[in-house]
Amino acid sequence: MRAFIVAWFAFGVGGVGNAAVASTPADCAEIASDFDRLACFDRMFPHAVATPEATFGAEQMPRVEPPRVEAEQPRNLQSWLTAIDRRPRGELTFTLANGQKWTQLESEPKKQYRTGDAVTIRRLSLGSYAITSATGVSSRVKRLE
Repeated sequence: MRAFIVAWFAFGVGGVGNAAVASTPADCAEIASDFDRLACFDRMFPHAVATPEATFGAEQMPRVEPPRVEAEQPRNLQSWLTAIDRRPRGELTFTLANGQKWTQLESEPKKQYRTGDAVTIRRLSLGSYAITSATGVSSRVKRLE
């Protein structure tokens, strides 16, 4: 009986606050005292800590990956330039025949591109791209649209 009374007061349910009647998260949210409210939530949702023992060998368990919706992306795209615009800092913006818009990452005034040029956009390492004209002029680009 003595252990029951000690436990009753140790968990904050000895008639002080609403922690004794909290049976839903909404009941816990209505408790005015920050300490009692947190204690109520802690009792409802015990912490799950991943211990080294719990994660031992987990690398061999199958991983659930989201299904791929898109088809495998090609390594490059061939098109021609339908429009070329200049951005405020001097970078060129290229509009391709398929409607995509790409812009140079840096202004390169010595590199010349012309509307109607055949171009290839290649995927480079680490997710970057480069545009290369039929004359061999090349710049790093990113897609806008």
